[in-house]
Amino acid sequence: MQKGAKGKSRAMTANRLRDGLTVFLADGGEWVTEIDRAAVATDADGMAALEKQGADAEAAQHVVGAYLIDVEAADGHVRPLRNREQIRAAGGPTVPGAVADPGAGYAQSA
Repeated sequence: MQKGAKGKSRAMTANRLRDGLTVFLADGGEWVTEIDRAAVATDADGMAALEKQGADAEAAQHVVGAYLIDVEAADGHVRPLRNREQIRAAGGPTVPGAVADPGAGYAQSA
């Protein structure tokens, strides 16, 4: 997991093990698919708390690949700063022509 840089806002993301969907850690420890519900940390203590919750969720096998992402939070919305995370937050596949199917993983479209 990444350590937060000074002056940055961060949120925790991972993939949920039961269906592989991209999820974000919300206040109260719930993993949600909507990035606008993500808990946002703006200082080292908050980022450390998110990292601990991410590590605990991985150990409990609720999620895999938990890490902090750079975000911008304004007007009730959370926006990832990196293109990769914008794609993940939108729920889109990263494979061209693929369609997300939570029950079966990714299926190539015809």
